[in-house]
Amino acid sequence: MIIACAALLPLIVAAWAQRAQVGWLRPPGAAAALATGRLVGSAALLLAAAVLTGIGLVYAALGHRLGADWPVRLPALCLPWLAGPPAILFVMSQLQPAYTFRYIVFCVPAAALLIGTGLAAAGRVTGAAGLVLIVLLALPAQLGERGPAGHADDIRRLDQIVAQYQRPGDAVLYPQPGSASFADAYPYGLARLHDVMLGESAARSDTIAGTDAPAPVVRSRLTGVRRVWVTESNVSSPGRPAQLRGLPFRLVHQWGVSVFWLSLYEYQG
Repeated sequence: MIIACAALLPLIVAAWAQRAQVGWLRPPGAAAALATGRLVGSAALLLAAAVLTGIGLVYAALGHRLGADWPVRLPALCLPWLAGPPAILFVMSQLQPAYTFRYIVFCVPAAALLIGTGLAAAGRVTGAAGLVLIVLLALPAQLGERGPAGHADDIRRLDQIVAQYQRPGDAVLYPQPGSASFADAYPYGLARLHDVMLGESAARSDTIAGTDAPAPVVRSRLTGVRRVWVTESNVSSPGRPAQLRGLPFRLVHQWGVSVFWLSLYEYQG
């Protein structure tokens, strides 16, 4: 244990230095706990999977095939895998927020193993019918997840708005840590704007989104800029960014796009 901790110490230190990348996370509440059901799917799919898995378990028990159709080690492997990481992150996040749903997606195979074993144990007819039912119930969510807003952050729509209304010389501000990475998703919107906050690029600084320039440098770069775009995410209502306070920029338009707010400021001096 001591040797493992010592070996992981450099990784822990490096991860702690990058903690600003998840600075936007908040402690999860009851809604987040209930949302962990998405590891299986919708409420209907979750119910169907639970019933079908239960049928398989009962069918195997009645046929005295629990050891064969339901390997003893399967629940011992899958249940801690499925429930452990969400529970640990929920508890930790009450002190230091570290939870968002995509951080527990790696638990999905545990649910798939349990459901698949249940279907196999339920017999050919019941198992095949259950598989068809699960596929039909899962199809809408699968198609939705693969859409532009499938992860609740429709960056494509954000870029489309910028591409439609941008003008030569427009700049962009990313007041939230790590949000400059939004510009990497598509080449025709945010990526074409001048990031006045960028200190060092991601490649030069060995970070996800680069580093911020000092505040005086940012204010100096804003001199001569006529219009500034600002993106914020996961806030109830956007405020004027600190970088623009005291400068003669007026808010001219705001768009709400999924979890984002996109604001356009114009120089009024």
